[in-house]
Amino acid sequence: MQKKLIVAGRTLDRLICAMHEGDVLFEPCRVSSLPPGSCVKSQEEFNQVSLYNLRWLLESQGNRPLELFVSSSSERRADSAVQTYVLPQSLPRGALVHLRDNIYALSPEHYFIWKCRQLPDMIARLLLCDELLGRYSRPTPGETNPTCTYFNEPLTSKHRLMAYLDRAKGVYGVNQARDAAYWSVDNSYSPMETALASANLLPLRHDGWGYTFPQLNPMLSVPEDKRHLTHSDTFMPDVFWRLFRLDLEYDSNERHDSIAERKKDAIRKSDIETLGYRVIPVHPEELYSFEEAERLRLKIGEHMARTSGRLMREHLRRLDNPELAKRRRALLQRLLP
Repeated sequence: MQKKLIVAGRTLDRLICAMHEGDVLFEPCRVSSLPPGSCVKSQEEFNQVSLYNLRWLLESQGNRPLELFVSSSSERRADSAVQTYVLPQSLPRGALVHLRDNIYALSPEHYFIWKCRQLPDMIARLLLCDELLGRYSRPTPGETNPTCTYFNEPLTSKHRLMAYLDRAKGVYGVNQARDAAYWSVDNSYSPMETALASANLLPLRHDGWGYTFPQLNPMLSVPEDKRHLTHSDTFMPDVFWRLFRLDLEYDSNERHDSIAERKKDAIRKSDIETLGYRVIPVHPEELYSFEEAERLRLKIGEHMARTSGRLMREHLRRLDNPELAKRRRALLQRLLP
């Protein structure tokens, strides 16, 4: 019987990161069960599996063993070079992706469920979820010279993730995954955009500002009768509410500190405002300073209140509670990278 190699643990974390950055290609597969005895479970068997360009990723690092899934507890082996985890024999459709030959990994959707069992609370799970749905990749814990990468393709979408979680009813960890995924957003370009969106949309019971869900980086087309007024036919607002005609533009220090970049930002802001939207620039210090974050929160809330009226005014009064303010400060500290 051919052996299946299914990656687990820190090895899987590294693999998911490589998939996100485009260094490893994968394709969905319909494998939904693992026959007993089919999985690699020792260094000798691992050495016989055809790895080609994946060996750099899958070989154990230093004193850490390679971590793999097996199909039952009876297949677990004590091997200093290989550590095994048990994966249920019956899996929902879409639980695995195919890398090459007989090498598989958990799909991003099932990986999220598996990681939710290890993460301490909803906020940690939400940050992971937004990363899987976003266009950036945080460094894998324990890697040398860790850096965040940008402009990746998302590993999944919120629609696909929620559909998979529905198919995975009964899987250990799926309820924690669903609770976090509900508050996630697609298409974030950076951890700071994620933090800004999450602070806005999380409800009071999760210590957020309790505003409505924004869109992140949607495509905004300029109507033909206004194209002579703008420098582009399309824009991608950072954190956007169409209902409130509001755009938060996050200006990072890394990409917006030169004179040329500041000039481009000013032209972009003027163009979007020409289309009838309010643009609020957001700088890093407005999130890292709680007092500045509170001013930003009020600025956003006051603008929304002009559209939604009494309900938003009442909501803003509830947010004045000192105990809620203390919890908002703690949440921002958790959300910010």
